[in-house]
Amino acid sequence: MKKSYSFILLFIGTILLIACTNNQIIDDKNEIAQEEIPSLEVVTENDRLEAAKGTASWTIENDDGTTTAVEMDTADPTELVKDMERLSASPGSRLQLEFSDNPEEIIVNLWEENEQLEQDSTNMEIILPDLESVLIYEVIATWEQGTVRYAFSVEVE
Repeated sequence: MKKSYSFILLFIGTILLIACTNNQIIDDKNEIAQEEIPSLEVVTENDRLEAAKGTASWTIENDDGTTTAVEMDTADPTELVKDMERLSASPGSRLQLEFSDNPEEIIVNLWEENEQLEQDSTNMEIILPDLESVLIYEVIATWEQGTVRYAFSVEVE
């Protein structure tokens, strides 16, 4: 009887050890991906702000020549920017999007009441609308390594 309890405890301990090790590996890969994923700064005439990194799908090149795919899921842009600093700008101002590594393609969405409205974003620039409001933007950027969503807010006054 003691042998079966010992075996069960050993089995449970082994399972827990494997689960903890796997979680550590996942955390390590997510941390590496966060470091490798390009950052986005949004620049106005008088201010600059680092956008929040949101949902991402990224491929990491390992030292041994293999690759690791990392998927990170986050809240929607309205939740991401809720406790963040926001930019201040006047209506009609231009926002410059400055990536630490230029993407192949970007899509810019303006979030209004949980709806996404695609915005024109030529030359990595957004022109703010002529209205006074707090605006939430999402930038979806694509590279060869994957796609990343960023979020930031602007108080237009």
